[in-house]
Amino acid sequence: MVLSRLIITNLRNISHSEIELSPSLNLVIGQNGSGKTSLLEAVHYLATARSFRSSQISPLVRFGKSETVVFGVIRDDNGLETRVGVSRSLVGKREIRVNGESLSKSSDLARLLPVLVLGPDTVDLLLGPPQLRRKFLNWGVFHVKPDFVDQWDIANRCLKQRNRLLKNPYEKEELQVWTDRLTESAQIIDLQRNEYFEEFSILFLQLVEELTDFGTRVALEYYRGWDKELDLADIYRKNLANDQRRGFTHHGFQKADIRLLIEGRPAIEVCSRGELKMLAWAMVLTQGKMQSKQTGHNVLYLVDDLISELDSDHRRLLCRSLIKMEGQILSTGINQIELEVSWNYELANMFHVKQGVLSAFPGTLE
Repeated sequence: MVLSRLIITNLRNISHSEIELSPSLNLVIGQNGSGKTSLLEAVHYLATARSFRSSQISPLVRFGKSETVVFGVIRDDNGLETRVGVSRSLVGKREIRVNGESLSKSSDLARLLPVLVLGPDTVDLLLGPPQLRRKFLNWGVFHVKPDFVDQWDIANRCLKQRNRLLKNPYEKEELQVWTDRLTESAQIIDLQRNEYFEEFSILFLQLVEELTDFGTRVALEYYRGWDKELDLADIYRKNLANDQRRGFTHHGFQKADIRLLIEGRPAIEVCSRGELKMLAWAMVLTQGKMQSKQTGHNVLYLVDDLISELDSDHRRLLCRSLIKMEGQILSTGINQIELEVSWNYELANMFHVKQGVLSAFPGTLE
């Protein structure tokens, strides 16, 4: 799947822009604040109906306007085109349309155009809280396990009901019913996550050897959210009083995490910020490789401000790995020459952005 055409209306500082994209490498040049990241944000919004920069609606909609609209044409390997549009108003109304038909769930949209972001915040995968790593893990499982989203919905509904009933000491029978259902769904989610993680960790360690000097000193662990030696039903039974006292469920799928270790110690304790960046970016690249390997569909990589994030050697290593993925790439930067050097002068569609106005360089698709 590739994004062949993109139309952005009233998103941040972009009033209206229409561009044709290369199925391989696209480079976007512009100064800070010009709209480079907003372009990537528009693509991400088209693919997920969510921003990777903010959970708030108001920053996304151009100042003085009532809604933002992003439209795109997605083309598959056989040349079949799918027309997608996503709009969001300041009052919160969201509309997703695919080939003219309305969609109610953003998860259905996400399968059409898998996107991954590599940028300044990617390092938060290691520096940030566990929910970021859970979200990362869930993205991967979602794209390779068709029924994961259904199990996810069931488990979250059960968890919500159990937490509600924990606050009511007179609903013991109903509490047990929802606890049993939660246990079953949590175990299915754990199985799917673990199957995904086992292959992910193998590919990740291979990529770490290519991109870093850590060699075999790196280990990646999956924590499922409860002791691997214990049964979840037993844990819920033994911790019932504690859960009731606090009013929420302490163990389960909602507490899962990924732990990265260097010689047995947490990576964040022994690595520099630059080293953590490379490890975090390697995690994202591995996820893209897993997606392509298991589904046959490549990922669209949104690479934000590569030059400011990494030194020249690591940039070239990373760009070489991305090119080998054979996915579609949108990469931004301030300096055209440095950006082209990083990508080893690969044939690319090039754009310039200034004050929210996008224009193609002469000789590109436009």
